[in-house]
Amino acid sequence: MNNLSKLERLEISNNKITNIENLDELINLIVLYLNANKIRKIKGLNMLVELIYLHLNNNKINKITNVNCLKKLEYLFLSNNRVKKIENLESLSILRDLDLSNNKIKKVENLENLTSLLFLDLDGNLIKGQNNNYCSNETDNTVAYIKDNTVNISFHNFPSIELFKSFCEDNLIYKQWIESIIENDKIYFGNV
Repeated sequence: MNNLSKLERLEISNNKITNIENLDELINLIVLYLNANKIRKIKGLNMLVELIYLHLNNNKINKITNVNCLKKLEYLFLSNNRVKKIENLESLSILRDLDLSNNKIKKVENLENLTSLLFLDLDGNLIKGQNNNYCSNETDNTVAYIKDNTVNISFHNFPSIELFKSFCEDNLIYKQWIESIIENDKIYFGNV
């Protein structure tokens, strides 16, 4: 991809790509679509320092790695992969939108440094509620919209506020937000 240094948007989805490579010359790239490929590991993005949108949906990624160099990244889409843990995002301080839906995540964690986060989608994961029961049905378990240090959360099939509180107990950031929200009666349960 030599001589494409001015390129700002690249769409190479649905191409059976297994490795992210040969992108070093695309120093002005802002949007990168790599959806529906066969990528197993996030790598080869070190030179894409201007990247704002990264789409890696529908791949075979099992771990979030090598994104710390993307300081301008605001939108990260990793739905329909095999990600097991929310990790290695601490340097993405201006990240606004994080889609980790339909992965294998069991716990909401490591979000403390994502202070600009406005949208978090964890729908279709393995996040457990009280007594090790899954807190979801087959389609919706978690969608959290985070804005201005307040949270509006829709958890389908949470029968009570006690179950919801137990889900948040292990996550200090959620616990603090939830305590302030519960006081103001801003949480609704049941089918939305």
